[in-house]
Amino acid sequence: MKDFPAFVYYPLQWTWGIIQNVVGLVVYCANSGRTRFRYGRSFGTFWKRMDSMSMGMFIFLAQNLEVCDLEDESSVGSQVAVHEYGHTFQSLALGPFYLPFISAVSGIWCMIPAFQKMRREKGISYYMLYTERWANHLGRRVTKRLPHGYWETHKKVDPEKVPERLKREAEKTNKSELN
Repeated sequence: MKDFPAFVYYPLQWTWGIIQNVVGLVVYCANSGRTRFRYGRSFGTFWKRMDSMSMGMFIFLAQNLEVCDLEDESSVGSQVAVHEYGHTFQSLALGPFYLPFISAVSGIWCMIPAFQKMRREKGISYYMLYTERWANHLGRRVTKRLPHGYWETHKKVDPEKVPERLKREAEKTNKSELN
């Protein structure tokens, strides 16, 4: 993964994005004793919840993803980390506007039962909402890895542009589902 310049990332997070970073730091510290990791310029932990989120430069991955190798690009944990890392760049871009326009909207989209039911019944991907799709775009752009939910929002993919390693992984997945 190509790292974003630290001399830009950290000062912007702790000035322009100070509100969400203070909240993220408090949640990060409240999860002491949990496995911690670095992902690019962000700080992460596997918290005692079954959902994942980002707050400023802090990433919180679902506890069931702790078994995943974050370096293995095909693992769900790695793909979710790419997505959440994308949210950290939304924090850089929007600063104090991140909370109302990304965090709150994303939380409502994720947690409100009416939206969960609508997505399930209409087959709408969680990643179709602008906050999530943009996070995927940013995460992919910075890490050069595919984020979780990428294929759900990019159904018209030119097969010639799909890397060989991803084609092999898709073939393995399809074969294991048939058995």
